[in-house]
Amino acid sequence: MVHAAYVWVDDDRDLDRAAQRLSKASALAVDTEADSFYHYHHKCCLIQISDGETVYLVDPLALRRLEPLGEVLGAQRIVKVLHAAEQDVLYLRRDFGFHLEPLFDTMIGSQLLGKTGIGLASLLFAYFGVKLDKGSQRDDWSRRPLNERQRAYASEDVSRTNSPRSAGSPGPRRSSRSWPVAPGSRASSTRTCSGASRGPGIFLRKKRPSCASSTPCGTGAPGRLTCRPSGSSPTRRSWPWRRRCRPVLPTSTASVG
Repeated sequence: MVHAAYVWVDDDRDLDRAAQRLSKASALAVDTEADSFYHYHHKCCLIQISDGETVYLVDPLALRRLEPLGEVLGAQRIVKVLHAAEQDVLYLRRDFGFHLEPLFDTMIGSQLLGKTGIGLASLLFAYFGVKLDKGSQRDDWSRRPLNERQRAYASEDVSRTNSPRSAGSPGPRRSSRSWPVAPGSRASSTRTCSGASRGPGIFLRKKRPSCASSTPCGTGAPGRLTCRPSGSSPTRRSWPWRRRCRPVLPTSTASVG
C-alpha cells in the first residue's frame, strides 16, 4: 500500500502556514487520535486534517497555541467531514474549545442510506477498493516521538475520509439518494428519493406503540404503563414515546416499626 504524504506540524510557524492553506478549502477531512486505552484522564494527542491534496498532522502536545486551527475549523463556509464524529467532536471541544460547524458525518450518512457496513474501512473497501491498515488504532498516541508507521496510519486514515462524501451515494447500484449534510452547510440537508424532496422531519416521526395489555391505559394498574393523552397536535404526536409514557410503580403497604 502506498501511504499518503503528510506534513508534520509541531511549531507555531508551521501551524500558521497550514491554517492559511486549509482556510482556502471548501471541505476538510478531520480526525483525531487519543490515549484513552492507556490513561484514565484521556486527551487528544494528534489532529489530522486534509484538504484533499495535503494531509497535516498537527501535534497539540508540542504547540503552545492552536487558535489559527480553531478559526479554520469554525469557519462556516468550510464543511468539516468526519467519520463517527462523536468522540472527535468531544476531544476538540473539551480540550481546545473548537466548534466544528457545519459538519458532515459519513457514518450517519451511510446509516441513513441503509448501508450494513458503516465503518470507514468497510465503506472504502466495498465501494472504492481501498484497504485501510488499522494496526495502530490502539497505540498510545501520547508517546513521542511517533514512529513512521503511526504517522503513516494517521495520514492514511484522514486522507480517505472525504471519499464517501465526494462520491455522493456510493455503491455498485446508484440511486437518486444524496448524502445528508449537517444543517448550515451549502449542500442540501434533505434527502431526495425518486425525485421527491422530503424534509428532515421524516426521520423524526415515530409510530406510537399500542398497549398489549387488556388493562386500559390510564388506569394506574401497578407495573403497567400509564400514557398521557397525546391530543391532536402534530407536535405532541411527534414526541418520543418514552416522554409520553411513564411507569406506574407498585406502592408498599408495609409499615416500618
